[in-house]
Amino acid sequence: MFTKKLLNYRIMKTIYYSIKYKSKIFIYKNCQIKIANSANIIGNYKLGIGKIVNYTGVLPTVFVMYPNSTIKLTGKFYIYSGCKIVVQEKGVLELGSGSFINVDSKIYCNNNITIGKNVFIGENVIIRDSDDHNVIRKGYINTKPIIIRDHVWIGMKSIILKGVTIGQNSIVAAGSVVTKDVPDNVIVAGVPAKIIRKNTNWR
Repeated sequence: MFTKKLLNYRIMKTIYYSIKYKSKIFIYKNCQIKIANSANIIGNYKLGIGKIVNYTGVLPTVFVMYPNSTIKLTGKFYIYSGCKIVVQEKGVLELGSGSFINVDSKIYCNNNITIGKNVFIGENVIIRDSDDHNVIRKGYINTKPIIIRDHVWIGMKSIILKGVTIGQNSIVAAGSVVTKDVPDNVIVAGVPAKIIRKNTNWR
């Protein structure tokens, strides 16, 4: 009986959000969804929240949009189970077609994060455009936009920090911490991430 109620709740939420935002929004099992009334999802496309991966099972997924926050869909985008997506007040998160964020990864959008088309974001990745806490230093800026351009592969357990642009066709190796811009067609690795190979591509 309890399982049936959860299923009905999930289906109703899926229908409600799909109608409200004029998009195909599909909510999978074990998702905690909190979307403020003034938040908005733009784009007549598909957003899958909490998609299940067979080898991990059903992990708890958290999806939060604060007042006046926005998600822009430019195509089909999947958020896999165990992820945590938080778009703070007035934050804008743009999700590109054919892209996904894998199991246990996290996106914290305070200002603006853009993820391009065909971007593969691995497991346990953190993408954060704000330090959240202020450093007392002249000229210090707490939040800066992140841009991940088309066809980027971000390896598992990587961290993408504020103010970074990652160029097309580039690869961020597993466990890297990206603190500076990454050009097109390179592989970066390390802490902090540095270019280890140029003129590269992937598929």
